[in-house]
Amino acid sequence: MAPAARPRTWQLPFLARALATVHALGALTAIFLTLFVGRQVRPSTAEVVFGLINVPATPTFLSIVVLALVTGALVFRKRIGLWFVAAFQLLGTYLGLVELLNLRLPLSGVWETRGDLGRGLDLLSIAMSGVILAVLWRVRPIFRVGCVAAPGGWRASPWRRA
Repeated sequence: MAPAARPRTWQLPFLARALATVHALGALTAIFLTLFVGRQVRPSTAEVVFGLINVPATPTFLSIVVLALVTGALVFRKRIGLWFVAAFQLLGTYLGLVELLNLRLPLSGVWETRGDLGRGLDLLSIAMSGVILAVLWRVRPIFRVGCVAAPGGWRASPWRRA
């Protein structure tokens, strides 16, 4: 019987930093697009690149705020950041499948494929979603679930009533 493979724990902080960096770059790109480019008929190259990895870097203030909050959660290793990234990936997969199958379902109007190139990008985006979800599962242990407890925990809190 072969011994179980030991996890490479040295890779986990690198992967977590890479996730935070990508989302920080997405937030900076959204700021740049909002301030200097604005909404256009066709998506910019930056929007297409971040769209491949299902990061919502669009020229809207909502995108800026959401990406900034997710980046902060990832930098401070809060698990809610992983949940948001997973939600981005699942929503990107859903929208890609809806467009590939030419279905009209809820939220399908959010994304419009532009010809054959768009269909290829949708396929690549779905594949990238699977890879990123696997990375999220891999780095999950180094992200804290909740807040760091005070010494003595909740029982020692002056706000707790007996």
